[in-house]
Amino acid sequence: MPRGRPTTPPGTHGGINYQRLPNGKTRARTRLRLYNGQTVHVVATGTSKTAAARNLETHCVERLGTPHADTITPTTPLADLLDTWHAQHDVAPRSKSIYRRTIDGHITPGIGALRLNELSPMVLQAYISGLTPGVAKTSAAILSAALKYAVRVGGLATTPWQAIRLPKTEEKEVVNITATQQAAYIRAVERWCTGLDPNQKDDEKPRGRERGHGAPPTHSSNRRKRTPAR
Repeated sequence: MPRGRPTTPPGTHGGINYQRLPNGKTRARTRLRLYNGQTVHVVATGTSKTAAARNLETHCVERLGTPHADTITPTTPLADLLDTWHAQHDVAPRSKSIYRRTIDGHITPGIGALRLNELSPMVLQAYISGLTPGVAKTSAAILSAALKYAVRVGGLATTPWQAIRLPKTEEKEVVNITATQQAAYIRAVERWCTGLDPNQKDDEKPRGRERGHGAPPTHSSNRRKRTPAR
């Protein structure tokens, strides 16, 4: 039966040891296992035990990563992640242009200054909820893909894009016209094609010229006869 200390899962740390320093502050120390399997010591100080523990947790988040996370880390601003992701994202030129406009016009001004470790489902949901349905759909595609990319390169342990709901598009009721309305519409088009103004009677001489070449023929009684050129 194996003995000894249980293996710390990647991305987590062991117990925290505290030490009171001569200057009155507290030092917190722990062993953090990185995602590549290596274990490192992480140290932080604070004005109290609680502050030291909080600072230690922050240092652990910043220290996590893989050897490939040279560009993207937990403290990378979202705007920088989006630029890196966009540069390597292989899509059609039109889609890439749309993504660039959405990043520059909406995401970066909105939440681009936040670091990756400051993003949460609540923060992302609040941002998405404030957008129009069309912009929200494009922004969601960008953020979801970019944050997954951050996970792949070791900048984040998990993506905060979880359980996000997009704004609903208001559905307008479709109203079918009646047979009477359809007949009135067709009659109005016929009058327009003959050159009649809306306030003219059917038997009056049209004030305008014939229009709608290529449209369905109108009643012959309302069409102006043309004189052949000699």
